[in-house]
Amino acid sequence: MLEVKINCEETSTTYWDGQYDDSMKQYILLSQSLFAKVFRFLRKVLYKSPLESKIKKIALNNTVKVALEAGCGTGSFVFSLTGIPTIKYCVGVDFSKSAIDIAAKRSTFHRGEVRDKASFLLSDIRKLPFKDDTFDLMLSLGVLEHFKDPSLLLAEMKRVLKPNGVLFLQVPNRNAFGLTEERSKTAVQRTGYHDFYTPKELSSLVSNGGFRINKAYSDDFAWGLSIWYIDFIAPNLAPHKGLLSYIHWGIGAFIYASFRPLDPFMKHRGFHAIIEAEKI
Repeated sequence: MLEVKINCEETSTTYWDGQYDDSMKQYILLSQSLFAKVFRFLRKVLYKSPLESKIKKIALNNTVKVALEAGCGTGSFVFSLTGIPTIKYCVGVDFSKSAIDIAAKRSTFHRGEVRDKASFLLSDIRKLPFKDDTFDLMLSLGVLEHFKDPSLLLAEMKRVLKPNGVLFLQVPNRNAFGLTEERSKTAVQRTGYHDFYTPKELSSLVSNGGFRINKAYSDDFAWGLSIWYIDFIAPNLAPHKGLLSYIHWGIGAFIYASFRPLDPFMKHRGFHAIIEAEKI
C-alpha cells in the first residue's frame, strides 16, 4: 500500500479558477461547433461511467426530493439529478466563481424543466448557507481529499442532511492502480493539497463523523487507466490545449471503454474509494 505523508497548504480557488477559466474559453469557442457536438456524443457513448447510474438508483430507492452536490464544479451531476422523477430541486455549491459561472452558462442550454430544478451557489462547503435538516441526499465527488481537516466538511454535511439523509462520497483510492509517490506528489503540487483514502480509511472517517455506513468499496479501474493517460502520458506527447485537449480526452474515453470489462476483477485497484452512508 502506498504510504505518502501529505503536508501542504490548503487547496485554494487560484488553481481551480484557472482550470475552469481555461474550460470556459474552450466552451465558448467550441460549444456550438459541429466538432464539439460530435465529441460530446462520442464521449457520452464511450465514457459513460456507472457512477451516474449508481447515484440515480440511490436517489430513486430513497425517494430523494431535494439534493445537494458539495463541490459541483461545472454542474454535470446537478443537471443529471434533475432528470430523476422524484427530485424536485437540486443545488450545486462550489467555491470557484469560474466553475459556478460555467454551470450557470450551461443552464441556458438546457430545457426549462431542468433550469427550474437546478441552481448553483458560490460558497465554502464548510460553511453552507442552508438550514439544518434541509437535504435528502448529498453528493461529494472528488472533494474531501482536498481538505486537511475533512471532519469540518463532514460535520457540515451532517448538519444540512435530514435525519436518515443519504451521503455519497467519492475520493481517490490509495490502492489505485499505478499510484506512485511521484504521481501523488504531482497531485499535491497541482492542487495545493491532495490526499488519498482506502475504502476502510474513508469508512472510519465518515463513521466517526456521525454517519451509518451502508457500503464501503472501491471502483472504476478503467477510469483510473484513462486518467493515468490524460494526466501523466498525454502531457508528454502534446500540449493539453485547445483541440488537442479534446483529442486527449477522446483517447482517454477509448481506453476507458476498452478496459471497462476488467472493472469487476480489479476492484481493489479501482481509481475511487466510495462510501454510501446515512445520517444517524
